Formats: sequence, structure tokens, C-alpha cells
Amino acid sequence: MTTAPEISLARPATQEPALREYFGVLNRRRRAVAIFVALVTLMAVGSSLLQAKRYTAEARVLIQPRDSSEELNTGAAPIVVDRKRIIDTEVRVMSSERVRQRVEKIFGDGTPPVTVTPVEGTDLVSVAVTSTDPALAQAVANATAKEYASYRRDTRKDDLTGGIQSLQTEMTSLTNQIDDLQAKLKTATGARAATLKVQQDSALARYAQLEQQSDSLALSASLSTGDANLVDPADKPSEPTSPQPLRALILGLVAGTVLGIGLAFLLDLLDDRVESKEDVERVVLGRPVLAMVPLDERWSTGGVADLGALDQGGAMAEAFRSLRTSLQFLASERRLKTIQVTSALPGEGKSTTALNLAIMSARAGATTILVDADLRQPRVHGLLDMPNGTGLSTSLLEEAARGRRLAGVPAVPGLYVLTSGPTTAFPAELLQSERAKALIRRLAEKADLVVFDSPPVLPVADPLVLAGQVDAVLLVASIGGTTRRQLGRAVELLDQVGANVCGTVINKVSHDSAAYGQYYGADERSRAARFFRPASV
Repeated sequence: MTTAPEISLARPATQEPALREYFGVLNRRRRAVAIFVALVTLMAVGSSLLQAKRYTAEARVLIQPRDSSEELNTGAAPIVVDRKRIIDTEVRVMSSERVRQRVEKIFGDGTPPVTVTPVEGTDLVSVAVTSTDPALAQAVANATAKEYASYRRDTRKDDLTGGIQSLQTEMTSLTNQIDDLQAKLKTATGARAATLKVQQDSALARYAQLEQQSDSLALSASLSTGDANLVDPADKPSEPTSPQPLRALILGLVAGTVLGIGLAFLLDLLDDRVESKEDVERVVLGRPVLAMVPLDERWSTGGVADLGALDQGGAMAEAFRSLRTSLQFLASERRLKTIQVTSALPGEGKSTTALNLAIMSARAGATTILVDADLRQPRVHGLLDMPNGTGLSTSLLEEAARGRRLAGVPAVPGLYVLTSGPTTAFPAELLQSERAKALIRRLAEKADLVVFDSPPVLPVADPLVLAGQVDAVLLVASIGGTTRRQLGRAVELLDQVGANVCGTVINKVSHDSAAYGQYYGADERSRAARFFRPASV
């Protein structure tokens, strides 16, 4: 038994994702993306329309950056003022609880919040208030600016008053010192008197300086505005600043699109269903995709096959003509007289694929035998509206030669069918028997091509038993139905039994998909291939 290669569903590390793969993901998930974008946009616009109208009033205050210690500077060197630091400090003061409490004393607990921000590149500070009442927003903005100026003025006066008191204390000390020096001068003579005179003059000069500063601070205290002025009072806003439905619409579209794209890739990551030819090729490890068969919703109806439909041309006929040609090419390289058609799971179109392949082979002049090797849930006899009293199972059990087991199909010269016969409880054992091997050899001798419709690989062991006895296995996968993991597991199991998986058929390709247009042309989208007609009663 050959060792099966390890099936890896991950993309090789060296393979860079192509741009078309990204667009392919978006194309496959376009409906989910469109629905998501629409929902996000509707939620954004709806939320905006349900909001109460809010108005914003803005007042502007001029800050005169000056450190409080500047006026108390008694040295000769000027103080360098950090304007940005002072502006940032005043912004915090304006937003402080003390100023807030002053404003709330006027308007009460329902006072709307205040937003204070510096105006870039200036000494101005913006005081903005948003409220459902435009008049209230205007009043609170102006009141906040005024109360801040009042608070700042009171604070400045307190600072200056404290400075004056400090100067007065020093001046009192100097007065006592001057009086003491004057008393000593009355009795001093010579050098002692000269020294005392110099000290007295220095004290008098210092006293005069402090007196001048005290008068200056007193004047500043009487005239101080607190270094803040309301230069641009707030006006009553006439237009609401929120909600803005148009802005919400734009933001909803942008956010919905970005999130929708992310959702598309997330869904594609979580959902590993086969969606394209590249998905299949990535899993089957070098086995070619021999045909892409268009979607026909009537495949699952259980109807009887319209055996003349493939003669009408169209995408369906082209798909199976391509499959027949590809198999003929492979047969020129190695013997391919017996071909098994299977899939990973039920419902992927293996029976119709086997029947169509047999029809196209017979149409090309090859003697073809179609064998229904699904001894559990056979479908071929139903598709061809044939009796199933005898068939493969009875042949293998040798339950008397009751009639012909190979039946010709009058509508398709050269096509013969061996139905499954009655179902049996041990199909795997029958297919593994020497009688089964001998029967396969006899059928291969009678026909140019023998096509076996077998059960799916993953649920039962029957197809694995048969796969080791035929020349090649054709694996069918359906768009949107088969997952990459299931397909990979099916290939792995077939490899384990030494099966020759010659290629794959991608089934149920949508007429409006990119893959369909690429293979069959846009004009075919208006001509749905008709392959089944309802079963006659």
C-alpha cells in the first residue's frame, strides 16, 4: 500500500496572496458586506434622527499670561514668563470645581457641562456649552467666562494684598533699623560715624524702594481684572450642532464599509467551503480541475434525465465535452478504461456527473457502460427511469441469471447501463470480492469506457474498496457545498488505498459567478443549460 501524502489545508508560506484573491473574497461575500453596510448606515442615521437637537454656544476669553510673582519681583532681572504653561494652567482653573460651583449657584443642578480648550496659536481660551436649549447654552457659556474672570480677579487681589502685607512687614523692620542707626549716630564719631551713616542711607534707600513697590501693588490691586477678559461673548445659536444625519450617513457608510470588508475576510476565514477553482487546486495537490459544471437547480429534484439536452449545446454541454476531452488526453498517457466518479459527501452531483460523462463518451462513438456501484442509495435507475430489480448486487451474489443485467439506452446509442440492483447490508464486502474484480475485468473488455457511480468517500468504505480496482478516480466537489477540509480528507483517504485520482470536477458553478463568466462567457448566462425534466407520472 502506498503511503499517502500529508494533506495540508494551509497555504504555502512562500505563496504571496494575489490581489485578485482579495477581490475574490469580497466578491463571494458581497451580499454579506452589502447587508452589513446597509445595517450600520441605517443604525447610524436612525440613531442620529432619534437624538434631540443640541445647540452649542461658544465664548472666548483673553488670557494675559503673567506670573503672579512678576509684580512682586524686587530684583533687577526680569522674570521670563512661560506663556503656554500659564495658559494651560488657566484652562484647568476655568474647568475647576470652584468655577463650576459659582456657575451652578446661578443655574442650579441642571447646568450643562462646559468644555474649555485653548485656541491654538493665541492667548484666547474657548468656552463651549452644548444644550438642548440654545438660550441656556449661551447663558452658561457667558456666565462661565464671567465667573472665571471674577474668580481670577479675586484671586489676584488676594495675591497682591498678601504681597503688600509682606512689604509692610519689611518696611516696619526697616523703620526700626533706621531709628536705631539714627540714635547711634548721635554719639558716634570718626570712622564709626561714617560707617553708621552708610548703613542708614542704605536702609533709607531700601525703605523708599519698598514703599514704591507697596504703592504700585496697591494701585494694581485696585485696578486688577485678574488677567482675564471676556472678549467674545457667546451668541444664541440658531442652528443645531447635532444631530447631523448627513454626517451620520457618511460615517455609517465609511465605518460599515471598513467593518464589512473585515467581516468578509473573517467569514472567509471561518467558512472553508470551496468557492473557486483555486480553492480546489490548493487542496487536491496537483490534480487538475478537468471541468467546471454550471449550476442547475433541478439537479436535486430527483427528476428523470433529459437525454437529448446535451445535444442542445450551451455551457452544460461544453463542460462535459471538456471533461471527456481531458480524460481522452489522460488515456493517451496511461490506460483509463474504468473510471470511478465519487465525492466527499452526498449531494455534490456525482451521479449526474457520471451519467453526463457516459452520455458524452457514447455520443463521441465510444462503447460506454455506466455502472451504478452505489449499493446503498442508488440513483442511476431513477435518472434513466429504468427498473432496478436486478443489477450489480445480484450479479455479485449470483442470484440466478434473471434477465439481462446490462441494459441499452435507446436515446443514446453505444451507452449501456448496469443498475445497482437491490440494496444490500454489506456492500463493501461485495465490492471487495473476487467476483467484483472479475466483473470489472469483463466489463472493461466489452466497452471502451466503464464509468462507475459510487457512494461518497467520507461516510462509507465502499468507494475506497472500489477505488483500488479501477484505473482512475474522478472526484466531484460542489461550489458552496464541499469544504476544503472535507475535500482534503477525501483525497487523503483515496491516496491511502493507492487510488489514481486523475482529476476533479467542480460542480454547481453559479451562472453569475466570476468563474462561470471566465470559462463560458457572459452570453451563456442568459442561456441556462436544461438537463432535467420533471419525472412523468
